This record gives sequence, C-alpha cells and structure tokens, in this order.
Amino acid sequence: MSYIDSTSAPSPSLSRARGAITRSVFIATICTSAFLLFMIQPMFSKMAVPLVGGSPGVWTTAMLFFQSVLLGGYAYAHWLASSFPVSRQRQIHLCVTAVAVFALPLALPTGWSLPTDGTVTVWLLALFAVSIGAPFFALSANSPLLQEWYASTGNEDGADPYFLYAASNIGSFGALLAYPLLIEPSIGLSDQGSLWSLGYVLLIVGLAVSAFMARDVPVTAVQAEETAAVAAPSWREIGFWILLAFVPSSMMLSVTAKIATDIGSFPLIWVTTLGLYLLTYVFAFSARFRAISGPLPRLQMIASIGMFIFLCLDPSDSKTAMEMFVLLGFLFLTALTFHTRLADCRPDKRYLTMFFLCMSAGGALGGIFNSIIAPIIFNDVHEFSIAVALAFAAAPVIAVNRARDVQILLGAASLFAILYLVSRSDLAGTIVNQANAITAANVVIASISAIILLQSYGHPVRQVALAAIAIVVTNIGVNPTLVMQERSFFGVYKVQNSEDGTARLLKHGTTVHGMMRTDTAGTDPALYYAKAGPFGQFFGMMQPGDSVGIVGLGAGGLACHRVDEITKVFYEIDPLVDRIARDPRYFGMLEKCKVTAPTILGDARIEMEKMPDNVHDHIVLDAFSSDSVPVHLLTREAFATYDRVMPESGGLFIHISNRYFDLVGPVTRVAETLGFEVYYQHYLPDEIAQKEDLATFVRALVATKSPALIATLTEDSKWKRAQAWADPAWTDDYANTLSAWQ
Repeated sequence: MSYIDSTSAPSPSLSRARGAITRSVFIATICTSAFLLFMIQPMFSKMAVPLVGGSPGVWTTAMLFFQSVLLGGYAYAHWLASSFPVSRQRQIHLCVTAVAVFALPLALPTGWSLPTDGTVTVWLLALFAVSIGAPFFALSANSPLLQEWYASTGNEDGADPYFLYAASNIGSFGALLAYPLLIEPSIGLSDQGSLWSLGYVLLIVGLAVSAFMARDVPVTAVQAEETAAVAAPSWREIGFWILLAFVPSSMMLSVTAKIATDIGSFPLIWVTTLGLYLLTYVFAFSARFRAISGPLPRLQMIASIGMFIFLCLDPSDSKTAMEMFVLLGFLFLTALTFHTRLADCRPDKRYLTMFFLCMSAGGALGGIFNSIIAPIIFNDVHEFSIAVALAFAAAPVIAVNRARDVQILLGAASLFAILYLVSRSDLAGTIVNQANAITAANVVIASISAIILLQSYGHPVRQVALAAIAIVVTNIGVNPTLVMQERSFFGVYKVQNSEDGTARLLKHGTTVHGMMRTDTAGTDPALYYAKAGPFGQFFGMMQPGDSVGIVGLGAGGLACHRVDEITKVFYEIDPLVDRIARDPRYFGMLEKCKVTAPTILGDARIEMEKMPDNVHDHIVLDAFSSDSVPVHLLTREAFATYDRVMPESGGLFIHISNRYFDLVGPVTRVAETLGFEVYYQHYLPDEIAQKEDLATFVRALVATKSPALIATLTEDSKWKRAQAWADPAWTDDYANTLSAWQ
C-alpha cells in the first residue's frame, strides 16, 4: 500500500486548466521514458550481435536481461511507493536517475571476448549489465512511479491512473516502430548512442517537473476507513496476474526465436514481435477497447485449437512466409486476450505498484524459462507449443457456455483441418506413400487431439491435464530418419538420413548445412559444395600449396576439396558443430578425407583480427545462422580484416544463398570500397548433377585484387561481373539490412 503523509495540509482543488497541463506533462514524460526504454533494447542488442556471431540467441538473452531488470525496477518502485511519502520518493528516484548519467554515452565495453566453454548466456547478461544496467534500471521504475505520483496530483482521473500505462506502451510501441524504419536506416550506431544519451538527460527534466507536480496527500478519517476496507490482493490473485503475464511473454520470445532463426537476427525481426506484444497492452488498458472485448476469449480458444492442429500436422521447423504471419497473428490474439483479462483484474490504485510488480515478474519468468530453463531441458524449441498449451489451459478462468462453445470450436477445428489439407494439395498423394507415413500419423494425432481438447473445454482440471498431454503429442518426434539432435546457444542441430537412405544431412534451424553420401564409398562433396559448383570452381583456381581460411565448418564437406594440395584452417563459432563434424558416428568427413585441418573456435572475424598479415592465401566465407549470413561478417570493417590476412594475389569467396535477402548489391558495394573486383554466379545444377552429385543451387561471389584470378573469372562464362547497389556501404556503425529484402 502506498504511504500517505497524514501531517500534510489538504490541497485545494485543481482548476481544469491546471489539470490538463498536469495530465499532458505526465503523459509526455511517461511516453518519453518508455520510448527511451524500448529504443535501447534493439539498439544495444544490435551493438552486441557481432560479439556472438549473429546468433538469434542474443535477442532472447537480451530480453531476459531487460525483463529481469524491469522486474528489479518495478520492485524498487513498489518499495518506494509503499515505504515513503511522495516527497521522499521523488528525492530518491531523481538521485538514482541522475547517478545513471555516469554510465553514458552508450557503447560496448572493451576487452570482452566470447567464451567457448558454454557460458555464453551468463557472459552476455554480464555484458548488458555492465553497459546499460544503470540507466535501464532507472527507466524501468518510471512507469509505475509516474502513475503513483499522478494519483496524488488531485486530478479527477487520478483515481484510476492506469490509463497512463496505455500511454506508456504507446511510447514503447513508437520506439519499436521508429527504430527499424527511421532510426536504424538513417543514423549510425555511435550517433544513436549519443542521441539516446541526450534524450535521457532531457527526460530527467521532465521527470523532475512531474515529480514536483505530485504531492503528499493528507488522509481524513473517512479516507482511512475506506483504505482499510480495500482488501489486499490474495496470493491466488497474485498468482493469476503472474500467469496472465507469463504466457504471452514466453510466446512472444518463442515466436521471435522461430522467425529470427529463419530470416536473421536483426532489429526489424526483434521489434516486430515485441511491438505486437506491447500494442496489446495499449488496447488492453484502454477502457473503450475493454468494453467491446467480450468475444476475445472465444476467438483465442478457436485459434488455440487451430494451432494445435497446425503443430500436429506440420511438426517441422520449416515455415513459409505465410505461416510466419500465422504465428504473429496467433501471438497478437493470445497476448491481447491475456492482457485484456489482466487489465480487467487490476486492483485499486493503492496496490498499483504491486500489480505492476507481479506483471513484470510474469514477464521475467517467461524470459527465464525461454532463455535458461528450456535450452537445458529440451533439445528442440518446444517453448512455443508449451505456451499454446498454457493459453488453452488458462481458459477455464473465463466464463464459458460449454454446449454452445464446443459446437463452435468443433466447427473451427474441422475448418482448420480442411483448409490445411487444401493448402497442401500434394498431401493426398503423399499420405498413401510409405515414405510419408508420418504425415498420415500426424493427421490422426491431430484429429484425436482436437476431439480430446474440445471434450475437456470448460472443465478446469481436465483442461489443464489434457493441455499438458497436448504438449507431448505435438512434440513427439516420430522420425525414423533422425540420427541425432542437440541444442546450443546458437540453435538446434539435427543429423538425419535422407528418406531414400542415400545421404546424411546436417540441419540448423530450417536449413541444410551439410551432406554426406552414404550410398557410395566416395567422399566427394555434395549439396552446395559439389565440385561442379562455385565452391569446386574456386578451389580449382588455387595453386598447390595455398592456404585457405574457411569460415563455417558445417558437416566438414569443404575439407575434401583438393586434399593433398591445399592447406585448410576452419573457423567455427559453435563448439557443438565442431564436435558433430568430427564425430565418425555422424559425419567424420575430415577423417575420411585424411585431412588434419584445425578448427579455431570463436567468431571468425574476431579471431582473424588476432592473426598476422597474409596468413591465408584465400578465404572462404560460408557462415550461416540457419538461412542468414551474419551481417557483421559483411561490413567494410570485416572486409578490411579479410584484406589484411590474405595477400593481393588471393581471393575471397562469399556464399550468399538466401531465401529472403539479395546480398549481391550490398556485398559488392562493400568490397569495391576496398579495391576488390567482384564476380557473381548463380549456379543451377543440371539433372545429372542433381542425381549423381546431389548438388543444389548456389549463389556466390568472388572478390579479388589478383589480375590472374580476375582473368580466370572473366574468361569463364559462368561468372559475371557483379553490380554494386547505390546505397551506402554497410559498416559496423551502419547497415540497412531492410533495403536488401527481396
């Protein structure tokens, strides 16, 4: 309960004009605070991404940090509000906010290098704490404190100050919208940090003005009696608040991880999911929206049934663009339903800071579960299906008309199944195919699951139990081709045999990163690395005795090119990949090809910066996080490092195959600023190569200053001179990845 100073004299009623000014100042201050709070998240995460090789895990870990510090800020705000009068609260908080200025301007600390002992998450949390912990903590407390202070201003709407939380989330959403669309494309990272620091100083002024508009309110005997009559929230209510905040938080993080793994880990992806998540708070804490939100629970239940069917019918990680929009839509609907229910449960203003503390605790628990617990106990990304099941299990808290709703949901389940079957027009043919018996089994599982879930609807105990069963059902990996599956900070890796038994594949996320033939005794590279393709052509241009630095180990297929003539060194950021590639139970291609190439563990760019000049005659850049090339390996500073560690007679081969980005223009632009000539090839294997060499299409660039290599590339009709785009060259400070979307 908030502390109220009973010694203060009653204040006169505020005039309407003064009330409007007070309201405007508080709204402007809370929006500015939220804007800075949520701008720092993608901005500093982007600064940290190069240190962890562009891994999607950086955002999940960053969100764990942000949610945990937000919880700390809310706990601090609750302590202030429940222990001190407003006059003392503002003194303490203004001092805390001012002290955080000494952490500015925002920048990465020096001397931090990526650990290789599996403690990346802890290391990254420490990096964030040292760099931005103080200002982020100070900002985190502003939303509940400003609402607490506004309640003491005497304004008529101060009795229900929760509307300021909606205003806060408008500021948050504005930051997330502005960052990838306006700020990132036009302002470099160093200037972003400076502007953010300036905004923080200006916020202190607004915070001070707001603080001194608040005042200690005297308590009359009647008010004291009314205060005593307001019961404190029960433990059951507190647990319910935490649950309602936990489920959307976990779902938001798991959807982000799914999409970032496929497309890339950069601000646009991060802020899309987080922005939708925050937008639901804007609606939920709007009285007008809550008045028309009645159908939400039923819509969410229908969507949950559909999502269970989707997970059963298509348990793979492979998602089309349309399916990604489905995931985003489901996230928005679920978060909107839960947050609206949360707003309906808000307590009296006396318990405002406690309420927000519980909300923050639920969000932080979502981050802890997704970032720390799930990677330890699961070897795949099961967090999303768990969040779906929890969303279904929590439905009994909402009043239901079981007879009516089951009919609606049964019809919805049937419609989802029919639409899915129609969308996969080849499914009818594949079901009868023995090789695709798993698909048929999944159809049966989906049908049974839908019936069971519908029968449990409206019965709390049964519904919770069967939601737990649904988690297991949707994650059963009945896959006879799977040989091995493990998870690290950098993602989920699967080793599996092809359905026809002719090859073994290494998958990371949705992308195949290596292949070994199992139907022949040969060790010829396959897939992207086939000898007839661009990789084979580039190795063919090298001279006997040359040394090549290969960024990205994969299954080790590149080791088998020109084994007795070329010296190779691999750079690999994930120790798990190195272990998989060298284990003879899975691939062991280095051993089979009798190659003794060492692996340098760590981010390739950082490790190359430690190398002497001209250490490699050539460099092959084949680094991917699922389907995306880490951007920090494609900037001008990165190319300057490559240029230094190889002589002018060398060549830089860049694998740029991608489903979402056209990298020819931006990479060529970067290379040409350093004097390289760049040649491009889009390799499409013929039917013989596809059948005999298991080759696939490849998009590749070769950047070189060597007259001999340039002559070789010019004479080969398969290689064309690459065209640079007109946009500025990507640098560590500035890289507009959105403009490369294809």
